[in-house]
Amino acid sequence: MTAKRPFDKLRTKHFAASFLALLVALSFYGCAPEADVALKPAPDQVTTYKAVDVFRKDYLFDQPTSNKKTEKTTEANIEVVYDQLITDVDAEQNATAKITIKALKYFSSSADDVQIDFDSSRGADSASALAKLIGQTYTVKISPSGKVLQISDVASARDAVKTGKDARFAGRFLADENIRRRHGILALPDKDKKTLKVGDKWSQVVSSPRGVLIPKTYEKIYTVKKITNKKTGRLTLIEMNATPTAKQSDANSKQADFLEMFGSSFDSEDDFTGRLLIDIDTGRVYEYSENFSSRHTAAEFPKGQEQSGQPDVLKLGFTESHSIKAID
Repeated sequence: MTAKRPFDKLRTKHFAASFLALLVALSFYGCAPEADVALKPAPDQVTTYKAVDVFRKDYLFDQPTSNKKTEKTTEANIEVVYDQLITDVDAEQNATAKITIKALKYFSSSADDVQIDFDSSRGADSASALAKLIGQTYTVKISPSGKVLQISDVASARDAVKTGKDARFAGRFLADENIRRRHGILALPDKDKKTLKVGDKWSQVVSSPRGVLIPKTYEKIYTVKKITNKKTGRLTLIEMNATPTAKQSDANSKQADFLEMFGSSFDSEDDFTGRLLIDIDTGRVYEYSENFSSRHTAAEFPKGQEQSGQPDVLKLGFTESHSIKAID
C-alpha cells in the first residue's frame, strides 16, 4: 500500500473542512426564520393604541393667461387613543375586545371654513358635546387574520352625542364601517397562509378608496421583510406596495364610464404603501399603517391662445391614510 504524501493529507484535510462548511451553510439555508403571522392575544391582555386617520382633497386651478389662481383644500384629521382589553378568545382564536375611548382629536375644514376643531386634552374643549365620547366603550370581535367580525355594545356610545354637527361627527366616528377600519388589520395573510419566512409574499386585489377622482383597481403586494428575535418575542416586519392592475373589482366596474370619459384627460400619479410590525409570539401589533395618495394633472391652452406660452393647469389631489400605534 502506498503511503499518503504530506500534500495528499493536506488536500484531504482541506476537502473535509470545505465539505463541513458546505453542510453548515446548507443547514442554515434550510432553516430560515419562519413566523406564524396572526393575531393571537391572550385574555386580559390590555394595550393602549393611538389611531390616526387623514382624509384630504386638494384643488388647484392655475390660469397664467388670465393671471388667476384658485386653491382649495378639504380635509379631516381624526386621532383617537383607546384601551383594548381582550375579554375572551374562542376555540377558533377569534378575540373579543372591549374598546375604551381615552382621548380624541378631530379637525375638519372645507376651503377656508373650519367646521370642527376639537381636542379632548384642551381644557377649553371640556364643555363640547364631543367630550362626552371620552370614557365610552364598545366591543369588537377580531379574527386571527385581522378582520373585524362583529361589533356590539355600541348603542350607549352612539347616544352620548345627540344634537348638532357634533352629533353628525360622532355618528360617523362610531359607524360600523369606521369601527372596522379603526380596528381591522388588513396586512395579515389569510388563515391558510400564516407560516411565513423572510421574502414570502401574498397579494390582495382592492378598489381605490371611495372619493378618489379616477377610480382604479390595485393589487397590494405584501412582503415579509424581517423577522427579529427580541427579549419580548419575535418581531416581524411586513411591508406593502400596491400598483394599478387590469383586474376589475365590482365597485370600480360600476364607475368605468367615468374613467373612460375623463381618465384620459389627466396625467395620474399614485402612491399606495403600508407597513405592519407585529410580535408573532404574543400577537401584539406595534405599528400598522396604509397610505394612499393620488395626483391628477390636466393642462390645456385657452381657445385662441395656443401661442401664449403657458397653458391653464388643473391639479387635483386625494390623500387617505390610516395608522395605529401601540403607546403602552
